[in-house]
Amino acid sequence: MSNIKKSTDNKTVKCYLNSQEEFSNIYNYESYGLFIDSNINDRLYGASGQLSGSIRTTPYRIFSMLRVIDIIDVKTISTILNRRKIALTGKPYSTSYIYQWISMLTCASQSIYHYLLTRTN
Repeated sequence: MSNIKKSTDNKTVKCYLNSQEEFSNIYNYESYGLFIDSNINDRLYGASGQLSGSIRTTPYRIFSMLRVIDIIDVKTISTILNRRKIALTGKPYSTSYIYQWISMLTCASQSIYHYLLTRTN
């Protein structure tokens, strides 16, 4: 897998996801299904396909991460993902797994950003 050197600015998407009143009631997976906009959910679900393997992550997990990170880069994502993994197993995730997550989060962030630029109110 190629080395990802570019970081992605997620501040606009983070601000949008945290400022929308309908998203303020999302605090777990069940409430996500009730309050998420279908346009945003479709983009998050589509981005989850960037993660290889037979099991996709949930759009809620992507949503949760996009709400807290300003920059999508190797250092930030590996810190977030490895925190629990190292506590439980003592071993971090592989570099290729981290890169897949970066690809997935970048895809989701850019897709939501594009949606914000092109939507009609």
